[in-house]
Amino acid sequence: MTTDELFDFGPSAILPEGYTADDSYRDFRRVFLDDEAGQRVLSQILNWTRMFQVTPPRPPIDPYLLAYHEGERHIGALIRHAITTEPKQRPTKARSKKSG
Repeated sequence: MTTDELFDFGPSAILPEGYTADDSYRDFRRVFLDDEAGQRVLSQILNWTRMFQVTPPRPPIDPYLLAYHEGERHIGALIRHAITTEPKQRPTKARSKKSG
């Protein structure tokens, strides 16, 4: 993949049909946890997003800066959630109530 293709976030960036929560879970874990380089990249992303820091409420509080920092943290939380939360398996068929 070329750099131009990597940063072409047009319509081709839409997830492929049939891409499931299980696929996403496996992909995120493979990219970030399978080797030391992925773990370092994940650590850097979580540092950039201030995932484990709280924005200190120093007067005067800037609500825009606070919202900006919380938005960054939200991205970190989404990545962390994608890596750590295994999708629940759906039942293959519905349970039926016994008549009685």
